[in-house]
Amino acid sequence: MKKKSIFISIFTLILCVTFLAGITAPKKPILAKEMSSAEEVVEYYDDINTSIQNTTEDNDNTSKDDCCQTTVFVVGTAKLNLSPDMATITACIEKFNEDLASSKNENLEILNNVMEALKSNGINEKDISLDFFNAHPSYDFTAGRLPIGYNCKSCFSFKVNNLDTLSEVIGILTDNGVTEICNICYSVSDLEQQYTNALSQALDNAKAKASILLGCENLEICRIKEECSHMAISLCRQFVDNLNSSLVGTVTVEAKVSAVIKCA
Repeated sequence: MKKKSIFISIFTLILCVTFLAGITAPKKPILAKEMSSAEEVVEYYDDINTSIQNTTEDNDNTSKDDCCQTTVFVVGTAKLNLSPDMATITACIEKFNEDLASSKNENLEILNNVMEALKSNGINEKDISLDFFNAHPSYDFTAGRLPIGYNCKSCFSFKVNNLDTLSEVIGILTDNGVTEICNICYSVSDLEQQYTNALSQALDNAKAKASILLGCENLEICRIKEECSHMAISLCRQFVDNLNSSLVGTVTVEAKVSAVIKCA
């Protein structure tokens, strides 16, 4: 009983000490805590406002720079009308014989003679090519489709680099057994160089357009692209013995470029 009273007295003493310690301990004012939090919030938003302001200023500067660097997209074209200085002739030999082998041999013999005559008159062998050879039977349909023989046809082409000799070359063909002159295709020999010239003129055309649009003469090309363009790089004419070269016509070489240009 005495031990129990001592235990209760000690427990009561501990409670009293704990209570007094809670009352006397200094407390941080609630207002101070709120102000502290408020200051942190204000400071945080100040940082955001500063960042937003700086970003806005940067955007304004970028916009001004973009305005100062205006670019235009233009397409430049050029067309050259050139007098042809060479021609490609296509001719054929056709022979008929009752025997296929005889028809073939006669045809190829004429072909060899024509090629030798052309080479003797300044035509390079590398400029002569056999386009095709064809052999087929011929029939008499009035007698019930009876075979009467065989036709052999060979076609070849070659280049003439001097148009002044064209009449002479045609005479060689007809005098040596050629039965058909299909066409004469006129063209220019320095096509690559002429196309390069057309490209240069197309770029000048693009610059002229950009200069008008931008209002300045000192230009800088940002990007440039060669565009596909249809070119009539040859023209076909039937041969006329007294055809004047001025009546042959002209070969058209075209070039096109697209470019992004700005003031330098």
